[in-house]
Amino acid sequence: MAEAGPLEGFLDFLQNPFPEGGPSNVHGVRLQSSDAVGGVQPWEAASWDVPGEADEDAEGESEDEDGDQDMNEQEDQPEQDEHSRFYQGAEDEDIPADIGRQMDEATAGVGAELGDHAGILWEEDEDVMMELGESMGENWGPKRKKSRKKKRSRRKRTDLSDALAEVVGHANVAYTMGNYGEAIKLLHDVIRESPNAYQAWATLAMVHDELGDAQKALQTYLMAAHLSPKDAELWRRLGGMSKKLGHMDQAMYCYSKAIRADPTDVDSLWERAMLYRKKELPTKAMNELVAILNIIPDNMSVTKELAKLYLELNDVPKAIELFETALYADAVTPLPPDDAEAEYDDEEIVANLSLGARQAVPVRVGYEEINMLAELYIESGEYELALDAILIAVRRIQGRSDDDRWNQYDDDREFDAGNPGESIPLELRVKRGICFVHTDRVHVAMKHFKWLYEARVEDYGELYFDVGEAFMAKGFYADAVKVFELLTSSEESDGPAVWTKMGRCYRNLGNFEAAAELYTSVLEVTPEDVDVKLALAEVYEEMGDEDKALKLLAEVDEAARHETQPDEISDEDANASAEEDEPVAENTGEMIKTRRRKPQQPDRAVLLAEEKERAKENRTWYRKAAALYEKARHDKIARAEYLLNLRKLLARFQNEKIFYPSERSTLFRTLNNRLHTRKHNQLDDNINEDAQVDRPPALDSTHFQGLTFEEWYDCFIKFATIATIDAKEEDAQQALKSAFDANVFYHDTVKMVRLRLHMIAAAVYAGNALRVTELCRWFCNYKPLNNDMYRLFSAMQCGGSEAVTAYAGGHVAKYFQRQVRLMEAQVETNPEVNNSVLLSLYGHILLVARSYLSAIGYYLRAYRLSPDDPLINFSLGVAHLHRGMQRKSDNRHRHIMQAMTFLMRYHEMVGGTPEANFNVGRAFHQIGLTSLAVFHYDKVLAAFDGRDKSMEVDRSEDVVEFHFVREAAYNLHLIYASNGSVGLAQLMLRDYCTI
Repeated sequence: MAEAGPLEGFLDFLQNPFPEGGPSNVHGVRLQSSDAVGGVQPWEAASWDVPGEADEDAEGESEDEDGDQDMNEQEDQPEQDEHSRFYQGAEDEDIPADIGRQMDEATAGVGAELGDHAGILWEEDEDVMMELGESMGENWGPKRKKSRKKKRSRRKRTDLSDALAEVVGHANVAYTMGNYGEAIKLLHDVIRESPNAYQAWATLAMVHDELGDAQKALQTYLMAAHLSPKDAELWRRLGGMSKKLGHMDQAMYCYSKAIRADPTDVDSLWERAMLYRKKELPTKAMNELVAILNIIPDNMSVTKELAKLYLELNDVPKAIELFETALYADAVTPLPPDDAEAEYDDEEIVANLSLGARQAVPVRVGYEEINMLAELYIESGEYELALDAILIAVRRIQGRSDDDRWNQYDDDREFDAGNPGESIPLELRVKRGICFVHTDRVHVAMKHFKWLYEARVEDYGELYFDVGEAFMAKGFYADAVKVFELLTSSEESDGPAVWTKMGRCYRNLGNFEAAAELYTSVLEVTPEDVDVKLALAEVYEEMGDEDKALKLLAEVDEAARHETQPDEISDEDANASAEEDEPVAENTGEMIKTRRRKPQQPDRAVLLAEEKERAKENRTWYRKAAALYEKARHDKIARAEYLLNLRKLLARFQNEKIFYPSERSTLFRTLNNRLHTRKHNQLDDNINEDAQVDRPPALDSTHFQGLTFEEWYDCFIKFATIATIDAKEEDAQQALKSAFDANVFYHDTVKMVRLRLHMIAAAVYAGNALRVTELCRWFCNYKPLNNDMYRLFSAMQCGGSEAVTAYAGGHVAKYFQRQVRLMEAQVETNPEVNNSVLLSLYGHILLVARSYLSAIGYYLRAYRLSPDDPLINFSLGVAHLHRGMQRKSDNRHRHIMQAMTFLMRYHEMVGGTPEANFNVGRAFHQIGLTSLAVFHYDKVLAAFDGRDKSMEVDRSEDVVEFHFVREAAYNLHLIYASNGSVGLAQLMLRDYCTI
C-alpha cells in the first residue's frame, strides 16, 4: 500500500485521532504490558504528556503546528499544568520559547545573516494548506477575511557538497590539533553557506564544549539535535547538560524528545521519572517507572523507587504487590549465577542489599527488599505473611530454598546460633520477633530480641523503639519499659518520643508519679503537644489533683478552638500573592502576548493519597470518639478528649465548600456528578487527566472522607450533646447550626427537624430561655396553625424570671398576634383552622404579661371551641382570680366567683388529682379562705401518706406529684404558723420538707 501523503494523513488523524489500541500506535510502537504491574497501560507512560510533539525525521514530514483555532473556534480549553505551559509562546509550538531563544543566540553567534532558528528549521508549504482548505470546503484565497498562518514543514537535512565537506574535514583536523579558533572560523563559514548542516553544528558544539563554555555548547547542541531529531543519544546528552545547568523544564523537553526517538530508552525514562518526582507529579513519575518495568521486568532499582512512590501516596497494597511479584519471579525464573552483575551493576547497591549479611546466590529480592516488604506487612497487620516472606526469601538468598527440615519446629530454631539461618541480618531477625509478639508467641520473640540487646543502642535505636511499641501494643508494659529505658541510656535516642511511650507504660502499670514526671518533661520540650496534655490531665485526675487537670483541659480546649478556626490572611501575604500572579513576558525576539500564569495543578495521585490519609485519620478519630462517648457523659477528662477529636473531625466537614453553597436551595451533588457536566476538549482523557479536576472525588452520594453521611450526622449530634454537658452551649449550637446549613442534611426533612430539636434540647439544658423561644418559633413557622407546634412552644419553656421575660416578650406577643390574625383571616374559608390551642397560647402570653382582661377574652374564645379542655378551664380560673385581686378591678367579687367556678370545673374534669387539689387549695389560700385551703392541701398529703385510698401517689423523687406534696406541706406550715399552731407547723416541715 502506498504511503499516505501529508494531507491524507492529517484528515485521517482528524477523523480518528487515536487508532485502536491507544496513542502508542500513532508512533508505530506497541509496548507489551507486564503482569508485574497491574492497572497501568504501557502507552500511558510513553511521552504523551508533551503537547505539540509530532513524529519527526530527516525526510521532513509535514507537521500541523498552528492548530487552526480560527477554524475550530474552541473557547473552553482544558487547563494545563506548568510543564505544559512551558511549551507555549514560541513561533513554532513544537519548540519551547526558551529553547528557541537559545537557538537564536547560537545562530546570532555564527552570523546575523542567518536570521532566527525558525528560518533554518522550517520552510513554508502553501500547497499543503491550500489543498487542506479546499478539501474541507473552505474558500482558500484572497477573499478570505481571517488571516491564517502559512503551513510550515521541516527542512530536509542537507547533504554537504564536496567543497563544504572538505571544509568540515579541515575543521575537524583543527579541532583535533587543539586549534579551536581556526575550527570555529571554518565551521561558521560552512553554517553560513548551509545553515541546516547537522555535521557542522555538532562539531561546533564539541568545540565550545572543549573550550568549557557549557552554555554555548548547549545552545549549539540544541540546533544540532533539532536538525537530527531521531538522535536519541544526543537528546539524552542534552537532557543531562540542561539538568546540570538547572534548566529542569528544558531537561524534561530533551528527555521527552529522546524517548520519542527511542521509546525503549530506559535511561531517559528514568531521568524523566525523577524530574516528574521533583516537580511533585507522582502519577507521571509512576507511569515512567512502569514503562521501564515493561521493558526490563522485575528490575529491583525501579521496583524500589516505584514502591517508595506508592508509599508516599499511602498505597501500601500496591507497594506490597510489587515486591510479591519480584519474590514470585525469583521462585519461577531464578537468576543464573552469571547474571548477578547484570542485575546489580552498581556495586554500591549490591553493598546495601546485603544489610551486613552474606548473599550466597543472585536474587532479585535481597535482604534489603525483603526487609522493606516485611515492614509493609507489619504496617498492614499481616504478621503471618511477614514471617512466611522472610523465611522464604532468607532461605533462597542463602542458597537453601529446599531446606524444609526446620518446618517441623515452631520455636524458630532454624535461626539459632550454629544453625543455617544464624547469618540472617539483625533487622530481619527483629522483625520476626515483632511478628511473634503480635501473634502471641513471646517466648520465641525473646530469642530474637536477645541478639538485639547485645547490639549497641546507638546503632539500632529504631529497632529498639519498634520492639518497645510491639510490647505496648500487646499490653506487655513492663517489658516495654525495659526496652525504652535502654533507649534513654543513649543521648541520640533519649527524647520526648521515648518519654511519651514510657509515660503511657507507667500509667498503665499504676505508677502515676513516674508517668506525671515523664509527661511534664515532654511538655517542657514540646509545650503544644495536645495528646500529652490530655494524658497528663488524666494522670492528675487519677492522683486526685483536679486543679491541675482542669488547667490542662482549659489549655487543650483553647488550642482545639484555635486549630479549627480558619487561617487569617494578612495584607502582606495578599499583596505578595497578587504580585506572584502578575503576568510575565518573555523576550523571544518578537512580541509575545503575556498571560497570567496559573498555579501548577496538584497531581491527582497526590490529592487522592491525601484524601485517603484524611479518610484513615477520620476513621481513627471517629472510632476513638465512639469508644469515649459513654465515659465522656460522666467524666470531664474524657469529655475534653472526646471534644478534641470531634472538633478536628467536624472542621474537615465544615471546610468543604460543596456542602455550603451560596444558595441554600442548591441540592447536594457529588463531585463525580459535577465532573460529568464539564466540557472536555482533550483528545484523550488519559493524557491530561490532571487538568480535568480541581481535586479528587473525595465523596460520593453516601460517603465523605471515610465516613458515611449518617456517621457525620452522628458526629454533629454527639459533639453537641457532650459540649452541652460540658457547659459549652455555644459550641454545641454552632455545630448543630453547621449541620443544619449543610445541603446534604438541609434537604432531608427528618434530619432538619431533628437538628432543630437538638438545638432546643441544648438550650433548655443550658437554661437559655431566649434561644429556646427563638427555636420554638421556627417550628411555628415550619408548620403554621399546627397545634403540636404551639404545644411545643409552651412545653419547652423553663422556669425563672428569664424564661418569663422571654415567653412574654413584646416580639413574641406580636408574633402570635399575627398568627391569630392569620387564623382569623382563614376561618371564613376554612372553619377547621379555628384553633383553640393558638388562642389559649396567646392568652397564656397575655396572662404572663399581666394583661389579665385581654387574656380572659382569648381564653373565652378558646373555651367556646373546647369547653371540656381542663387547661383552658384552669387558665380562665387563674386569669379571673388575678384580675379580681387587682385594685383596678370594677367587680372583684364577680371575678372571684367566676374564677372558683372554672377552677372547680377543672378539678372535677381531672378527677381530683393531687395536682388539682393543690391548685384549688392554692387559690383558696390566695383569697384568704385558709380553712378551705387546708382541706385541699390535706388531701394532697393524704394521697401521699396512703390515708386516701382512692388516690395513689408515686413517692419517687422524680415524679411531679411528690413535688406537690412538699409544696402543700410548706403552705400548710405557713397557715399553721400564722394561726399560732407552731407545733403543727414544725411537724409539717419535719415530716415532708426535711431531707
